Amino acid sequence: MIGTGPGRTYPQETILDPRAIYGLLEYIVNLLEEMIVKAGGKNFERALVSALNIMYIDYDIDALAYRRWAPPRVEQEMDIVSDSLEGKYYFAIECKSVDGRKTDSLYWSQHFSATPAGHQIDRECSWLRMTGRTGYLAVEIRSGSGSAREAYLYPYQQLARIKKSTALGISLDRIRSGVRLGRVGTQYTIDPDMIYMAGKV
Repeated sequence: MIGTGPGRTYPQETILDPRAIYGLLEYIVNLLEEMIVKAGGKNFERALVSALNIMYIDYDIDALAYRRWAPPRVEQEMDIVSDSLEGKYYFAIECKSVDGRKTDSLYWSQHFSATPAGHQIDRECSWLRMTGRTGYLAVEIRSGSGSAREAYLYPYQQLARIKKSTALGISLDRIRSGVRLGRVGTQYTIDPDMIYMAGKV
């Protein structure tokens, strides 16, 4: 109904459905959670790049690590690459950051992407073969505010073999069989022995 006044009309006050308000709030919360998760993953990538380059400086290693960049909504193969003429440091890393309170596994369909070109792990294994790089999966396991984070390096070829034999995913317990990264305060630390051992898991 339209109310009237001197030369104006006023719409009748609209009463919003509480269910609609709740649905909108739920959508906003889910969107914010997704943004936080994505931001957490990017922060983990930056932390690893920093830890790698500090290691290269401290141990006088001729190598450089950096994050790969892709336009929004464009799938890219691996998150971090390390370039070096020394084969040990010529590798790439796919990063995942998960809340250990909410999941006990990395699931192939939930934590990895799939496109018409194939599943993320298959695409990245193909990219690793073409570039000649060693591949690693780096997983950060968060446990909430006030709890220390932990991160592990796991061989990517081993991950690919598990995908072929396991329908759903890889457990965080299995990821923990990889090489645990050091942590001082809020920063991760890496040394050459960790890189060597990660290839032997």
